[in-house]
Amino acid sequence: MTITVIANPKSGGGRTGKLLPGIKTKLEAALGPVELVLTTCSGDATPKTRAALNAGAKLIIAVGGDGTVNECVNGFFVDGKAINPDAQFGLIMSGTGGDFRRTFDLGPAIDDFINAIAKGATRAIDLGRISYKNWDGQDEARLFDNISSLAFRA
Repeated sequence: MTITVIANPKSGGGRTGKLLPGIKTKLEAALGPVELVLTTCSGDATPKTRAALNAGAKLIIAVGGDGTVNECVNGFFVDGKAINPDAQFGLIMSGTGGDFRRTFDLGPAIDDFINAIAKGATRAIDLGRISYKNWDGQDEARLFDNISSLAFRA
């Protein structure tokens, strides 16, 4: 199975970047080889997830916070259609908030996330889709996996 890890090294105030070598080692011990792809800016995880899925990844593991999870989830779809309906999503939460983790009553320990992924523990979740006009007045749409928030320009 081709496994891609999309990681935000800046999440958790930079803590994730320091933990990544150990996370990669533990993931490879549990799952075999993984490709580690680092994000460099906000919004970067979505195209990187799409690229990995288009290249044949069967499992995408997001490592970071709620924003990284959301961006990766959005990367599974183009125009509302799944790129690869058989691909799976895993997560290792290491951000500062952890809303997604708390919603699903998941503990904060990284080893617990890795063990759940290795065991193949799965859970179906609903996704919401919101259509809106971006700051430039263009129509856009995004999926949300846990919460949705918005801002108004005065």
